[in-house]
Amino acid sequence: ARHAELSRLLEAEAGVAGVTMSVAVPGAEPWAFVEVDEPDGRPGPEALSAEHLSHVLVEFNRVDHAFFDLFDVPLLSGRRFETGDFEPGRTGILVNRTFGRDIAGNGNPLGYLVRYATTTAGPASEPGPWFEIVGVVDDLPANAERRRVYHPLTPGQIQPLSLTVRVTPVATGLANRLAELTVALD
Repeated sequence: ARHAELSRLLEAEAGVAGVTMSVAVPGAEPWAFVEVDEPDGRPGPEALSAEHLSHVLVEFNRVDHAFFDLFDVPLLSGRRFETGDFEPGRTGILVNRTFGRDIAGNGNPLGYLVRYATTTAGPASEPGPWFEIVGVVDDLPANAERRRVYHPLTPGQIQPLSLTVRVTPVATGLANRLAELTVALD
């Protein structure tokens, strides 16, 4: 609730064009090796063998509903996150164009399943849950050609968070105002 209120208050400030929260800012996401399972027996691209599909290096992030709009990243296929995706236990994920192309070639990556095998914290002791690709977004312009997986940011489960604010040229004194707003909320 505090995250939503902070976003609402910031968006009401003069000079603020948008607000988003995520676990990491683009370009600073943690990495992991994931396994990929093709749905319905659809073959992956010829360039990726079964061994490669079990060790695909990706960067991952948890993002709120405003993330892709703030960074002007269009949806290429499937759907964006919906309200229900932000509830605990949901398994829908979005991937970027590069990751989708790498696992499905010229085919459609929607419906492919992804699970984490190794992260920056080390190998997974037990196989994690499978996540289903429900949408493909374009690559972020500053970070093209890196595979990315996006999970919905579930309120209250992740801390600390990164706050990204898009400002206009008239956003004077915003840093002080941001400090005032966050202190008042917390």
